[in-house]
Amino acid sequence: MQRAGIAQKQMKNSVSTIMKLTSILLLLTSCAALAATEEQLNKNFNVTSGGSLVVDVDFGSIDVTTSATDEVSVDVWRKVTRKDKADEEHFLRENPVQFLHEGDTVTVRCRQKQEKNRWFNWGSTGNRAEGKVTIRVPARFNASLDTSGGAITAPTASRDGSSAAGSWKPGVKPSSANV
Repeated sequence: MQRAGIAQKQMKNSVSTIMKLTSILLLLTSCAALAATEEQLNKNFNVTSGGSLVVDVDFGSIDVTTSATDEVSVDVWRKVTRKDKADEEHFLRENPVQFLHEGDTVTVRCRQKQEKNRWFNWGSTGNRAEGKVTIRVPARFNASLDTSGGAITAPTASRDGSSAAGSWKPGVKPSSANV
């Protein structure tokens, strides 16, 4: 009778161990599937007060603040998830962030290239793209801000912009004005 009790206890311990190992394996597998490639870009441009900022991006939020300097400082963070690291790196390479500085106008643009023969994104399960554009501009600066997917935060006076899938933060309305 005692042997049967010991055998049952050993069997329960074995089942418990197998369940724990299976749980750990599932967790590790799901973490690997969530891996993503990130990119961080930082640029600074000397400008004078009264210049213009143009931001035109496909995805991500835009956050504009003012500073006491005559400089536009741009920080871009992007994170993409694809089926493997090579596809993620390919996406970032094929859809670069473009910085243009002409006079006192600074433009930040990133629009995805349209893939040929891709009527519908078959097999794109798990494809994700996240981003944030953080910009500091002189206290008096014009801004035109556009994102197709994310919120826009800017000083109350900044009023030219649109967000297809995000929102303007309280106190900021789409129309035209100076920062």
